[in-house]
Amino acid sequence: MPLSPFKEPLSPFKERARIVVYFILVPLNGLIGLVILGGLAGYLFLGSLLGFSLASDQEVIDHFKNHRNEFGQLAALSNSSITRGRIDVGFVDPFDEDEFDADFVKKVRRLLKATGVRQAIIAKDGRPAFLYDATGLSIGGRSKSIYYSPGPIPGRFAVLVVDTDRYHNYRRTRISRRSYTSYRKIEEHWYIEFDYED
Repeated sequence: MPLSPFKEPLSPFKERARIVVYFILVPLNGLIGLVILGGLAGYLFLGSLLGFSLASDQEVIDHFKNHRNEFGQLAALSNSSITRGRIDVGFVDPFDEDEFDADFVKKVRRLLKATGVRQAIIAKDGRPAFLYDATGLSIGGRSKSIYYSPGPIPGRFAVLVVDTDRYHNYRRTRISRRSYTSYRKIEEHWYIEFDYED
């Protein structure tokens, strides 16, 4: 680019300084901005995974009511099994040495897909749970399941509450951050199971 006749040429020192500003500092500021934006996006993404949001009780209740018949079929199918364990869309994990029958797994997976839940926990005591939503890591976090119990909820420390979200906030801020499980009744024999692992 030709020099303007009205400007004096820059000294070698000023020329180097201009090069440093335009070719190093300006891109570096842009890179710092990208790192900050990437960090913010990562924080929000991890926050959604680690517990910023979990389905509300009302969302779970509405979902249950929309798929009431399929949940009834899942509960009946679960109670017909002699094997205990977890069945997900991608894996089968029997808790005992007995394996699940392939036809049984296929039926459970079909109903999981129909209900939109992620996992079925098949229990021998006639109390299956169907995982609806979860946040956190494998060693800690929160989950909400749709739980079937033909009789009273078992367990000495089982807590029946009016709203699992409000109870969790109350317990976390005023009582203890230790692991617990609470239940909210949806209708006869059906509950929301809120599980918190510290």
